[in-house]
Amino acid sequence: MTALVNQDQLMEWTAFKQRGALEVWLKKNRVNYTYGKGNKIITTLAAINKALLGEAVSNEEENDFT
Repeated sequence: MTALVNQDQLMEWTAFKQRGALEVWLKKNRVNYTYGKGNKIITTLAAINKALLGEAVSNEEENDFT
């Protein structure tokens, strides 16, 4: 399993103040994400790297949210 990145971390890293803006940004940048406890956004470092850096990830990591 890869490292999880939660909504609070994503908002801090991207400097978004509103969840809706964060979701739009994630979709625009093709970062796969889902919702965790409390309906908060979660993703993985592998999903972020794949979308933003074009890095290849292993099949196990790639299937985290598909």
